[in-house]
Amino acid sequence: MNTILDQLLVGEQPTAEDSDYIIDHADDCSPCFDSLDKQQIFIGFMSQHLGRKKAPASLSRTILAKVQVEMA
Repeated sequence: MNTILDQLLVGEQPTAEDSDYIIDHADDCSPCFDSLDKQQIFIGFMSQHLGRKKAPASLSRTILAKVQVEMA
């Protein structure tokens, strides 16, 4: 893992195999970080490759409706 993170630190793009390894390894990665720079690179990699799921458009309306029912 550290070898892949070292490559990312110097701007090298990971291979498809390395990308899959990083994603699979994410569940128990915290012991791998021997520097804050590597942790930040890892977080950036995960954000870039996995993205974030957006909340449903109706979520705020649903929450507001439930709050209004509770307050009534």
